[in-house]
Amino acid sequence: MAPATSRSSSAYWTTWPPGWGGPQCPWTFADVGPYLELVEQAGFDLDGGFLRLTPQRRHFDRQTLMGWFHSQAVQAYTTTMDAEAGAAFVRVVESRFDELARWDGTFDQTFVRMDLLARRPA
Repeated sequence: MAPATSRSSSAYWTTWPPGWGGPQCPWTFADVGPYLELVEQAGFDLDGGFLRLTPQRRHFDRQTLMGWFHSQAVQAYTTTMDAEAGAAFVRVVESRFDELARWDGTFDQTFVRMDLLARRPA
């Protein structure tokens, strides 16, 4: 049975207890506006183009999500930690991993895909 207070993985990664020297979330899920500004600041133009964010539900069982954690999230977070802090991070997340279960008991996650069509003016 899933806990009644399950959270999304992005919320889980960003609520590391203060004072533990834990990671800061390397992923951002901003509104389209800030991304548009970054595209324009880089010298691109969206005339006739587009920028959109599309949330997509992806199915994970517990084992597959744990594999994703080890192959993706551990690499993203532990690069800013010393070996001891990185090992502690992995142990804490593994010990609380079942909190990532959704209200319906699945480990499905919502990913955000960015689609961009821009041009660099001549």
